[in-house]
Amino acid sequence: MTWDDVCRFASALPGAEASTSWGNPCWKVGGSAFVTLRPLRKADIAALGSAAPAGPTVLVGASSVPERDAIVEAEAPVVFSTPHFADYPAMLIDLDQVPRDLLEDLVERSWSLAAPAAQ
Repeated sequence: MTWDDVCRFASALPGAEASTSWGNPCWKVGGSAFVTLRPLRKADIAALGSAAPAGPTVLVGASSVPERDAIVEAEAPVVFSTPHFADYPAMLIDLDQVPRDLLEDLVERSWSLAAPAAQ
């Protein structure tokens, strides 16, 4: 999968808008980012060691740290976290390895967490 695939999935969600977050391309809904192209940092690579993906990664949200941990456990090594996100309900996805249906599901889940409640 590629960032273009992510953009195609994200753009189909209600209220989604292309934007940036910390200088990286992202998609937002209601002003909140729900998927961000996030390259691994040196500290991430050091923490992950040989498990660090070589290709692009995206960041998506989870409803809680325990939910994130459960998804990471079930979907590793395609979905993973780093010490930087230890206390934050977000996870990283290896775009080179993720199956299409899992990527779509995680992007949509993250969107649903960021989307404003229906009025």
